[in-house]
This record gives sequence, C-alpha cells and structure tokens, in this order.
Amino acid sequence: MNDKHRRPRTDSHDSVEPPPTTRRPPFDPAEFARESEAKLLAATEAPASNKPTAPPPGIPPGGSIPDVQEVEAKVGARDALGADAIAVLTVARDDVDWFRLSHAATKLLAFVDGVRSLETICAMASVTVEDGAAALLDLADQGMVRFR
Repeated sequence: MNDKHRRPRTDSHDSVEPPPTTRRPPFDPAEFARESEAKLLAATEAPASNKPTAPPPGIPPGGSIPDVQEVEAKVGARDALGADAIAVLTVARDDVDWFRLSHAATKLLAFVDGVRSLETICAMASVTVEDGAAALLDLADQGMVRFR
C-alpha cells in the first residue's frame, strides 16, 4: 500500500475525550414542579363565576330562539360553494374508512388535500362539478370536510 494513502494510526490513549456532561438547567426543577402543580390545582379548583348567564337580547325570559328554517332556492350546490372553493379534510385520512360513504364520496375524498379546488377535485374524480359539490356539502354536514 502506498504511504500517502495510509491513514494515520490513532491509539485510544492518544485521543481520549471526556464523557459528555449534563448541565443543570438555570432553574430549580423541584421548585418549578411545585409551582406548576400549585397553578394547576388553582386553575382546576377555581370557583364558579358569580355572573349569571344572560340570554341574548330580545329573548323573553323562559323563551327560546325559534328554529331556523331552510328556504329552498334555485341555487345549485356548485353555485352555493363556487367552483374555486377549497375542500379541507377535517378527520384523519385513516379514519375515512370507518364512515359509511357512497362510492362517489369516497372517490372525491381521495383527492381532497386542502389545496385543490372543487372543480379540480371533481375533474380528477371524474364527477360532474354539481354532483361533486352536492356530495362534498353532504360530507361537510357530517363534519368530515370544511371549505375555505
């Protein structure tokens, strides 16, 4: 072997490095733990507010807010959302299999990534934008997607 390609020999006693040391933090860990525990207990044992909850203005005492009625309009799901609406999955992708979904809904969810528009998702899933928007609105009602 050529001498200029030979590595210099290092003996273990020539390059002894001290073992790494663990430095204490700049605070007392025991005191920090006691303070944290005291704050936690104080927060969980806080007395209930003495301020009563007031009904919204305009509601008579003991009355209730009337139910909201849905009014049918001649607006399709696509028009309600807009073709450029972005669908965002609100459940873990692994949990989607636990829901009973139609084939079309499952197909659409495969392309929901929080970046693609409604129009792009429908094109990739080979679904009309109106049908895709309706299916995604149903999924939004179930809490599986939201739109931005």
